Amino acid sequence: MDELEEEKEDWFNDLSGGQKSKVELVRKVFLMDECPHVLLIDETMAPLDPRSKSLVMAKIKSFCAGSVVLVIYHTDVGRDKESEESGEVIECVPSNDFFDGNIHVEDKMMHLRPVC
Repeated sequence: MDELEEEKEDWFNDLSGGQKSKVELVRKVFLMDECPHVLLIDETMAPLDPRSKSLVMAKIKSFCAGSVVLVIYHTDVGRDKESEESGEVIECVPSNDFFDGNIHVEDKMMHLRPVC
């Protein structure tokens, strides 16, 4: 039994940060019968490479379609292309067809910011 425990620990410890994040999501969310009514994901996607991030976002969107999913996600702010063309620059957060909205927190104030 000790050998199995040691092998399990070695296996997980050898994973990259992104791989560990995926294992934790599968273990804590996707092995459930259904997604919780409210799911809070805190920086889980930060260590993922772009392809993995896209796959995880698609799986969450599909599996949790009837749930409220709150994602704490630090990302670079982009600029809305249409607003740049009109001369009015609006900062936005890349959505990748995942986020429906964005609440930006700065200086202890919450601001709605569009997705692009």
